[in-house]
Amino acid sequence: MARRLRFKKVLVVLDDINHGDHLENLAGDLDWFGKGSRIIATTRDKHLIGKNDVVYEVTTLVDHQAIQLFNQHAFKDEVPDNSFEKLTLEVVCHANGLPLALKVWGSFLHNRDITAWRSAIEQMKMNSKSEIVEKLKISYDGLETIQRDVFLHIACFLRGQTKEYIMQILESCYAGAAIELSVLIDKSLVFISDDDTIQMHDLIQDMGKYIVKLQKNDPSEYSRLWDPNDFEEVMVNNTGTKRQQKQSGYKEFNIYALAKKP
Repeated sequence: MARRLRFKKVLVVLDDINHGDHLENLAGDLDWFGKGSRIIATTRDKHLIGKNDVVYEVTTLVDHQAIQLFNQHAFKDEVPDNSFEKLTLEVVCHANGLPLALKVWGSFLHNRDITAWRSAIEQMKMNSKSEIVEKLKISYDGLETIQRDVFLHIACFLRGQTKEYIMQILESCYAGAAIELSVLIDKSLVFISDDDTIQMHDLIQDMGKYIVKLQKNDPSEYSRLWDPNDFEEVMVNNTGTKRQQKQSGYKEFNIYALAKKP
């Protein structure tokens, strides 16, 4: 490729790079391409960004951009009816600026009547569409085992707690917890807010809970319990699995209890 493109001005777009070898093998050196060439690479992993690279961090959409994107998929070329305005704002608010959610939900609601919209929005509030979380799950699948555990702990129990508090809990369970947390931050699965709490996008949290529920259909088989009703059912009926019982005394239920302390 380097020989063929060395004297050509090209635009190279590498989407969703998740390993250093990908960037090295496909666009390892600017000398491979002619003068004026540009290389654009997208990645969820900040470790793959070089010191001399120009970085543009993609943010979620502001309200008017989110509404515009949603309307493109929900109404296509039609002018939205005023009766859909309030419902549109509800969907956009729930998507919290995430383009993927706006596209999927907009396409799903296209050509549906207002009754179907109301029903769909209620379902969105209770459980995000699996198509979205399945696509978001790509980031989770690329994690190591301990990183997955830490992510699920935060998604199910610890989101919104201070970094100091969460680190106390994680360090009691894992050696090198700070490194594992930094990986999650680098992969944009969690972030530290201005008030020093650890946060994640609503749909990222939904994805974490979806992964736990995906393992089994019965709450007694879940590796983690965060819903009070599920927790009560398993405790009262003593139906927890060996894996759940093994973890409950050391990690999951201890974390659940600690996270609920004032």
